[in-house]
Formats: sequence, C-alpha cells, structure tokens
Amino acid sequence: MKNPKKTVYLNFCLIALLVAFTGLACKQSPSKLWPTSGHADKTAQAFRHWDNATNPDATVAAGCASCHSPEGFQQYIADTTYNRTVADPPLATADIGITCEACHSDSKKGILRTPPVAGTVHFTASNQDADALTSQAICGQCHQGRTYEGTVDTAISKSDTPTDLDIPSSKININAFIPHYFAAFAAIKASKSKIGYSYSNSALQVDGNHNGGMDCKFCHNQHSSLIDIGKNGKNCQPCHTYSSVDDVLALNTTIPGFETQLLAVIQAYAKEVSGSTACIVYNDDSYPYWFRDSNCDGTPDTATGGGSVSYNAFTPRLTKACYNYMISKKDPGGFAHNQPYYVALMTASITNLRLFDPNLGK
Repeated sequence: MKNPKKTVYLNFCLIALLVAFTGLACKQSPSKLWPTSGHADKTAQAFRHWDNATNPDATVAAGCASCHSPEGFQQYIADTTYNRTVADPPLATADIGITCEACHSDSKKGILRTPPVAGTVHFTASNQDADALTSQAICGQCHQGRTYEGTVDTAISKSDTPTDLDIPSSKININAFIPHYFAAFAAIKASKSKIGYSYSNSALQVDGNHNGGMDCKFCHNQHSSLIDIGKNGKNCQPCHTYSSVDDVLALNTTIPGFETQLLAVIQAYAKEVSGSTACIVYNDDSYPYWFRDSNCDGTPDTATGGGSVSYNAFTPRLTKACYNYMISKKDPGGFAHNQPYYVALMTASITNLRLFDPNLGK
C-alpha cells in the first residue's frame, strides 16, 4: 500500500521542479529575449530611415533591403542571384523590424536558413569569400561593413589632385567612404574583408584569433544579441573568471586610448594643412560624423536652417585616417572581435599623418 504522505510529497516535488524548469525555460525563451535586441527595435533608424510621417509607405532602398527587412534577408540568404538593385524591394513596415522569420525559414519549427554558400560569407565590398562558422554564416551576411580600403581609394580618386596627399579637396565626398555599423565579422575576417585602410601593408590585415573561438554564439546570445557569459561566467571558463558582463566590458581600455590619440592627430593635421582656417570635429551620434569647425572651438559650425556643416576639405591623407578612426568607433566590440587589428590600423594612421609633421598631436 502506498504511503499517502510520501505520494503527496513526491507530487509536490515534481510540481515544484516543473514550475522551476518552466520558469527557467520562459526566462531563456527566444520569444522573451528577441524583443530586447537591437534587431527587434522597430523604432530604430535602421528600420525607420526610409519611411516618415510624410512618406509612410516608402520602400527600403534596394541596396539595403537584404539586411534591413526580414523579407529582403530571406531573399538574399536563399538566392545567390539576389539583385540588390531590384526596383521593388520589401516595404519598411512600421511594426516589424527584423523578425524571427528573417533567420528561420519556419519560426515554429526553428529551422535556420542555409546561407547562399554553406559555410562561407561573401564580402560585397572586397569581393572575397571567407569561411564562416555556424552562426557566422548567418550574422556575417550583414555585419560585414559594406566598405573596404578600395572604397577609400575610390573616394580619393575624385579629388583634383589625388596623388598629392596633402591638398584639400571638396570633391572627396565624406558620404562615399563612411563604413557601415557593427562590422564585427569584417574585423574577425580582416584578411578577406580588408575593411581597414592598410596603407599597402597586407601584414596589417590579420584575422581575429580568440582562443575560446570566434563563432558569434560563443560570446553573444543569438536572440538578444547581448554578451552572454553564462551562469557564474561558465561560458568563458576556464580562461576567464567573469561574474558579470561588466567584467568583459572592463577589458575595453586599449582601443579607446588609441582612438583618442588618433583623433588628436587628425585634428592637429587638419588645422595645420588648412592653414588654421578650418578645424574638424567628430560626433559619433550625428551623420555624417565629421563636421567643419571654422573657429576651432570644438563645436561644429551651424548650417543655415539648422544642423551642422559637414567637413568638406579632406586631403587624401586625412581621408585614410578618418576612415580608420570610424572603422574602430563603429565597432564597440572591437576589443573582443580583433583588438590587434584595430590598434594596428590606428597606429598606421598616426604614423602616416606624422609624415606630414612629426609633432602632430604631441
């Protein structure tokens, strides 16, 4: 005969375990995590750039649809002949953002879509293919920067005197060499993406080599996109003993120092090469980021009708340095993705600028 008290106790334990596991599952559920991600922020500029109050039905630009709409990504990831110049890309609808269906062919079954070439990512800028690990093959399709060192050379070629490194030209268009944002995969696969300006030194284009692995899911939750160290930092053990994400972010000390140094040299160079008639300032929160500062007080000039005046006196030497600065600033995780690469790029830019004047920024 069964013991009633024992049966009640066992039932209670089973119910308690079920509740605990259910709570854990809900806490980690993709449907709970996805809304917290930047990909799901349907109010962000990344998904609202095309439509506005006066043009609510605008379509995503053809060259952007493959990453900025779920329908466009589905088309691109499944079709190697995807045409970025199609006339009718998907709409940037106001209530979507990037949905589960962008990466899952059937969200209910959770089946990941297969990249155009399994295990590879094609860099559209450098026109090279890179081997890709499991989640890299998905994430790398979009997080590749869309520019490379050749983009910079093309922008410089528009100058009246492209071979004279220190002659300012209004024909070097800043919009032509702005890198795209969060180009993490491009940094990891620098030898193929060539996203940084290497000054003809191929030795600078070195891939990331984190001992724990470079697949995106090793460090990021694929649904929230946040850094994921695991419970008590287990995902990073035994190499690291992290107790919080702040422990990871605290490692980002080297790159900001080089960014500060490079910006100081950029500003000193711009002031000197222009004869102190026009300084340059950078604002990471305002497109196109580089602005004119006529009185060199650190504040951008104000345009007629409002807004800031874009800088339009780039020299070829300045263009290269400003590009490398932006490459670093637009990858806040660069210290983990490929810190030696970013440091090498900025060091090369500082060295090149000081060929004009060894005392710049000192």
